[in-house]
Amino acid sequence: MLPSLPQVELCSYVSEGHSRASANESSPFKGPALANGDTLSIDEALRFALEYSDIARSLDGDEVVLEQATGYDAPISSETVRQALAAFDTSLDTSFSWNRFEGPPNSFFGPGIDREDRRDEATFATGLSKLWQRGTQTRVGYNPSPGYLFFPGGSTGFNPTHVSAFEVEVRQPLLQGGGLEVNRAPILVAQLQTDQSAWEFKEALLEMVQSVEKAYWELYAARVARRVLEEQSPMIEEVVRVEEANMAADRSVKADVAKARTQLYRLRQRKVGADRVIREKEIQLGSLIGLSAHRRVSLELTTQPPTAPMLFDKYASIERAINNQPLLVQRRIRTRIRELEIRVASNQYLPKLDLQALYRANGLEDDLGNALEMMVEQDFYDWQFGAAFSVPLGRNGPRARLREAELQLAREQAQLREQVRLTVFEITEIHTRIEALYAEYRVAKERENQAKQWLEGAQIRYKNPPPAGRTVNWMVIALNDLLLALQGSSDAAEEAAVLLAEYNTELARLQQVEGNLLGKYNVCLLDEPLTNQVKEQLPAIAIPKQQPAEELPKNEKVDNGGSGRNAFMAVSPEVALDARLGPWWLPAQVEPILEPAPAELELLPQLKPPQANARIKGVSPVKNGEQVGWTVLPPLVSASPVVPTPKVPKAGVVDNPYVTSSISTAVLPSQGGEASSPEPPRH
Repeated sequence: MLPSLPQVELCSYVSEGHSRASANESSPFKGPALANGDTLSIDEALRFALEYSDIARSLDGDEVVLEQATGYDAPISSETVRQALAAFDTSLDTSFSWNRFEGPPNSFFGPGIDREDRRDEATFATGLSKLWQRGTQTRVGYNPSPGYLFFPGGSTGFNPTHVSAFEVEVRQPLLQGGGLEVNRAPILVAQLQTDQSAWEFKEALLEMVQSVEKAYWELYAARVARRVLEEQSPMIEEVVRVEEANMAADRSVKADVAKARTQLYRLRQRKVGADRVIREKEIQLGSLIGLSAHRRVSLELTTQPPTAPMLFDKYASIERAINNQPLLVQRRIRTRIRELEIRVASNQYLPKLDLQALYRANGLEDDLGNALEMMVEQDFYDWQFGAAFSVPLGRNGPRARLREAELQLAREQAQLREQVRLTVFEITEIHTRIEALYAEYRVAKERENQAKQWLEGAQIRYKNPPPAGRTVNWMVIALNDLLLALQGSSDAAEEAAVLLAEYNTELARLQQVEGNLLGKYNVCLLDEPLTNQVKEQLPAIAIPKQQPAEELPKNEKVDNGGSGRNAFMAVSPEVALDARLGPWWLPAQVEPILEPAPAELELLPQLKPPQANARIKGVSPVKNGEQVGWTVLPPLVSASPVVPTPKVPKAGVVDNPYVTSSISTAVLPSQGGEASSPEPPRH
């Protein structure tokens, strides 16, 4: 029976008829029930990818690989929180023993003290002990020693003798081991490690979603290129037929026929190559979405790639990435863990100074009931109060552990700073690439339109050539022009489709780096990592502010291109860590640890509040009384997406109409309906 996976939830657009198979039923030959010719939207592809795998899949180049982080990691790690909380559980200790002592004759109890050579003893002890969050250790128990004593040969006192004793013991560390911070640190570290596992899994989900989208658009581009070649096939075959007829009528030469046939075979070779590329892309997409591995399925892709330009604010992208990018948040979590380890190491460096107190109520009678009554009356009692001090001379061990913790924190801070810098450069590179790809796509699309007009004109001239002159063979010229037009048209269409696929893939990559790609398809985690209470404890990062347009370098000012509206920004901000982290050689100066109640520290599954464009409803499908796998819910009914009109602020920088403040919210429309951009003027 599988453990439940409270960490994972697929919270929109999935039909109730598809429930994810558990790992007990899954096999390499089970997957979505799809056949040749079935339609597949990008939303359905993503749903299948989530539904038919316990492990996230992603693309590594052209190869489909499994992500290391899984949905099981966070529930496994959450058990360490319970283990840390178990240190504060009340412990019950009970013991009982019956002893008989029978020594040889003339045995003695001590030097020169004759004792009976036979006696019976019984000992019974029970008590409750507990460690409190400030390091206080308490124990309450019944602990007589021994509780029963009997001499078979008789005795001058009570025989048998019943002893009773009730004890209350308290031990309070004043230096080492004392205080809330050091005792709660293991719980907070375990909780942060659980959140880190959740963010690692979220990173794997982001990689999977981006891989599915990339494979989908690449397959779409390959299908477009293949369709263009198929449309041109009758044209070139007709050209070959006409040239063969002209040669039979002595109106052309053999070289003209060979030229036409060369283009025909070239077209057929390109079709074979396009079929190979399509098959490779189908295998990639099929592996990602969990199609059966033993048969080929050719699907009809229904989602059209968006062609409208997307408006972005680079500073907003950087802010979203700093707050939501899993890799960056993991760095912040590790830095926070190192800060807690320094606090623990600093406490362990202190000497041990503990206050001790003991109170004992005694009872002694020949009957157990009378002995207990005497103990309850507390007429006879003992008490003890004192202190214990110890310190290792030199303190080399604690000093080394503290220095090690400081160096580990310095390393984590350096890695965090470097990761922030790399993230800024990565976002800058992605924005630049998106801008360049879209500009190149617009040119390629215009080239494709012009190539179509050229092909139409070339076909008319070839079918209706002017009369041949003495020095000019218009038929040959028309043939050459038609063959070039066919090649130019197919090349332009293929390159435009490839550029459009790369453009949409890069958009998905940007949202992946920002950490918002899951929100685009309304995919959320049932137990969203990092509650606000824990998130406030992470090291802060200074987010760069946008510079006024007049302060930007000349080559980085916004270029409106004469249209009065720009689609992209090109600036290079510097991002630094919060100054409170301080130099690497000094201990970190961090804000105090929040002190939630112990019950609040347990990582129990919690539903994330629904976002504006998402809904959370129901629970995971139940099998054998346990939740298993991904949750699938009914689809959202939504109209075709409408791209909002951007607002241009005074500084000349376009606001991002898709920016929201929530963690997993949509940045692009979830449906892929094509929002065509206005065509450029034709000359």
